[in-house]
This record gives sequence, structure tokens and C-alpha cells, in this order.
Amino acid sequence: MHVLSFAQLNLEVLPNNYSFDVSFGIIGIDEIKTYTLQFELIDPDDKIMFNTTVKIDKKKMDEENGDKKHLNVFETNARFNNLRFEKEGIHSIKLTIEDNTSNAYFNVMKGNLENGERKN
Repeated sequence: MHVLSFAQLNLEVLPNNYSFDVSFGIIGIDEIKTYTLQFELIDPDDKIMFNTTVKIDKKKMDEENGDKKHLNVFETNARFNNLRFEKEGIHSIKLTIEDNTSNAYFNVMKGNLENGERKN
């Protein structure tokens, strides 16, 4: 398992609908193989908040975008609009491709911030 990052998200109230982007890249994509990528967003109680599966086919990407080569790299952005956060605590984003898993973690807290510090 690889940890990609750790961040903190301070929301004024919970539950809260929050919009954000997740950007990531995968290097070493074989041009003759199709991969299955699973993307999950998981709450502090290990409940899956969002789950999707995407097929990655480098040969098809090259055919559809003939003006640019992808150099065995898959890069993408996932846009979450008004995702509902209901709980404080450590949330995670889990990416699985084949038998490889990477995680990114972020802490969700509620409360107003002043000068970067939580006000009580």
C-alpha cells in the first residue's frame, strides 16, 4: 500500500455538501493491456461513500487522440459536486488497479476556523 497524501478539510457544519477535485496519474501503463481501475471514497467507519470502476485501454486512448501520445501514463481528474460529508474523522480515497492499491487520507472536521486554527 502507498500513501499518496494527507490533508485536512474544515467544514463549518456537518452534514455538509462539499465540491472538490481529485487528480491522479498512473505510470507504466502497458499499451496492449486493458486495466480495471477501482476508485472508492470511504468514510471513517469504512462505509463506501462513492465507488466506480473505470477501464483503462492505452491503445484505445491513442486511437481516439491521435494528435498526442500518452507515453504509458494515465492521468485524470475526478470532480465531486456537492458530496455529502456527514461525519468528522479520517476519510480515504482508495485506488486499486490489478493487485496494487494506493490510498490518500484526509481529515474532516467541523467548526469555524480563524487564522488557520479551529475556534471552539
